[in-house]
Amino acid sequence: HRPCGFATLKTDKKGKQKKVYNLYQTPYETLKGITGAGQFLKPGISFEKLDKIAEEYSDNEFATIMEKEKQKLFRKIKVNPVDF
Repeated sequence: HRPCGFATLKTDKKGKQKKVYNLYQTPYETLKGITGAGQFLKPGISFEKLDKIAEEYSDNEFATIMEKEKQKLFRKIKVNPVDF
């Protein structure tokens, strides 16, 4: 859910290459931009369904949900590691 910088290589007159970060997108936005990316989604999953989920919550709301789920998992590991 966080934007990432995507590098492009720029070559100067001397041939030295430098990474320049002009493009900042979430990984999901980048995936959607790849031609034919839909063929790599699991059966029954489409970008339309994923868009619905992505638009349902803000980035901060998703982060809160993820943090709560992570805490539940860690409590389970700490209390009952045999359940795995």
